[in-house]
Amino acid sequence: MSCWIQDVVRPGVKSSTFASYYNKIQNHILPALGERRLDKLSHDDVQQFVNNLATKGLAPNSQRAVFRILSSALQKATDSRVIFLNPCNGVTLPQVGKARRCALSIREQEELERGALQEKNGAAIILALQTGMRIGEICALRWEDVDFTEASIYVRRTMGRIAAHSENEPKTKLIFDTPKTESSYRTIPLPPHLMEYLIKKKEEADSEYVISCRGSFAEPRVVNYRFQRQLKTLGLSPMCFHSLRHTFATRCIEKNIDITTLSRLLGHSSVKLTLDIYTDSMLEQQRKAMCLIDKLLTAADTSSTERGTEQRDALAHKLTLLIKQEISAIV
Repeated sequence: MSCWIQDVVRPGVKSSTFASYYNKIQNHILPALGERRLDKLSHDDVQQFVNNLATKGLAPNSQRAVFRILSSALQKATDSRVIFLNPCNGVTLPQVGKARRCALSIREQEELERGALQEKNGAAIILALQTGMRIGEICALRWEDVDFTEASIYVRRTMGRIAAHSENEPKTKLIFDTPKTESSYRTIPLPPHLMEYLIKKKEEADSEYVISCRGSFAEPRVVNYRFQRQLKTLGLSPMCFHSLRHTFATRCIEKNIDITTLSRLLGHSSVKLTLDIYTDSMLEQQRKAMCLIDKLLTAADTSSTERGTEQRDALAHKLTLLIKQEISAIV
């Protein structure tokens, strides 16, 4: 595993991805399977390993993430003819439920925005609610990335904490990195009110970073601390900072912004990803669509009913005339 992650994985992934892989290998895979010979590792061994991950309290998504790393490493061993078959093939994985996306109500959003506008360090909250940017993107945003002439924000980098993989280092370290995916490099149009707010913030700035702390950048932990403090001050329920991104997306859907535009604003890798995440948020739009269809059906039914009534009236009139004719003939 050590050779695989250093020689195969590390050259082709971001630092944060490498740190995530390394952490899962050290904490889960090596303690359970590190002493096993590759050619002695069976399908049943891997199945038992996956089953044991659940008993350790790992969520289904985390179990699957650990399994994918193990499977990738063993597939490389298979491709290199070190082993004949990948023992991960056919292993049963836990079912993953759909994650519930938490978004603020309109009233909560308005209350939070009012509080953030009055707060000296509220810019991160405003940016998240008005642009849908991720916390790492907001923390790494510099004033040079905000173009007031073109009314645009350029997302060019991100910031985050990763687990260290050396005994001589602290447990975690802060890194600046490229955005999450190629699609995360994006230009976000700057609306007038947000631009006016940021212009005032720039006049007061003491750092090259839009979100600052003591004359330098503010890392995600600091931004989240400020956010939780603001929620507590306003009497709002605790939630993660990422909920502000979901709130932005939810408001866009409520305003009937098309899903392709929303996907690009969020920096998603595909429109399908946006649809998968926000299907529940689109329920109201789905209701409206069904109501429109229902109106068409109602109109068609009404038209059919009216035509039927006209036909019945005409037939009754004809019968009346025939009856009158028969009576006249009898008389």
